[in-house]
Amino acid sequence: MKRRPITEEDARNFVEMLRQWEVVSDGPLNWQSYIKHIELIVGHLYERTTLYKTKGGEILREFQLAKDRLKVSSSPKGRGSTMSRQNLLKA
Repeated sequence: MKRRPITEEDARNFVEMLRQWEVVSDGPLNWQSYIKHIELIVGHLYERTTLYKTKGGEILREFQLAKDRLKVSSSPKGRGSTMSRQNLLKA
């Protein structure tokens, strides 16, 4: 795959990819998986630093927001979500 400059439309699409990222369908979100996802969809290879700098760091900020959103949605809710040691031994 060859590289090309990121256009305004590309940047919007990349941000939208992050906003729609789902762990179940897309896998865990990290820079490697995100870059591979971009490469599959767009057909061009981009480096992490290029994505960092695009539009004053907009993609980087959106990446962090997506990571936080996915972390919150995948964490156990409330108390009692784990088994006690006694129940674990019984199981």
